[in-house]
Amino acid sequence: MNPVLFILMRTDLDSMGSGKAMAQAAHAGNALETHFETEPQAAFRVKAFHEWKRQTPQGFGTTIVLGGSMAQIETDVEWLRQTGYVAAIVHDPTYPLRDGSVTHLIPLDTCAYVFAPNKDDAYLRVVLDRYELHP
Repeated sequence: MNPVLFILMRTDLDSMGSGKAMAQAAHAGNALETHFETEPQAAFRVKAFHEWKRQTPQGFGTTIVLGGSMAQIETDVEWLRQTGYVAAIVHDPTYPLRDGSVTHLIPLDTCAYVFAPNKDDAYLRVVLDRYELHP
């Protein structure tokens, strides 16, 4: 096994600077952890998740952030979920959006996560090879 967490970050938001993208990636990692704590999983996925967490002493493994539009992310996450991957959209209920001197906190889908027990899986590559590394 060669488990990896892919984060699919939106590139179609002018407001998604590097700081916000880092916060959203952290949300995605937390959402993945919660997913494994609360949703029943096949034994091989649980084993891969624990292997991923043991890749570093800090409790996380290889994570690759890719960029794409929300439309592309939604389509691909749905397809990956239907084919058995652990994948979901991350919804931030308080995404900060600045308007002059006022900061609004709006609900927004910001990114997604896809956990793969084997990063070289052919089905996964068909989808994720269309993405670029997030800038």
